[in-house]
Amino acid sequence: MSLEWKNNPLRALAGLAWPITVSSLSYSVMTLVDTILVGHLGRAELAGVGLGGIMAFLFLCFSIGLLRGANTLVAQAVGADRAGEARGYQGAAIVIALGLGLLTVFVGQLAAGLLGRFAASPAAGHAAASYLRIRILAAPVMLLFVAFREVSYG
Repeated sequence: MSLEWKNNPLRALAGLAWPITVSSLSYSVMTLVDTILVGHLGRAELAGVGLGGIMAFLFLCFSIGLLRGANTLVAQAVGADRAGEARGYQGAAIVIALGLGLLTVFVGQLAAGLLGRFAASPAAGHAAASYLRIRILAAPVMLLFVAFREVSYG
């Protein structure tokens, strides 16, 4: 049995790493673009995007990390020639992503009301709450994307 990656491991690693890198950077780029677009509106709005973006990312981190476990489970099932088990992990990842996504939306909406206490000014707190309330609505779709991505990597 010949393993292709043994001949050129750097190329094989780069082939695996580039999609992961792009998808990891995309969330940060979205906040950067929001910052550029909102920056000319005022300091409070800019502070709101910064604080709201960090909070949205904070609420999603656990779920993203949990869904990354699907990668390992699917890879092990595929490697052991248990395709049915891999499909089961995919289904579980989808259900978990949607459940955690809806929970994240709920918690994010509650947290948005408290965000004003952490801002430098009431105007920045209001902007952060508005930004978080809108941005966190995408959590179920984003986590669903992460679930499918991790299953396909596996």
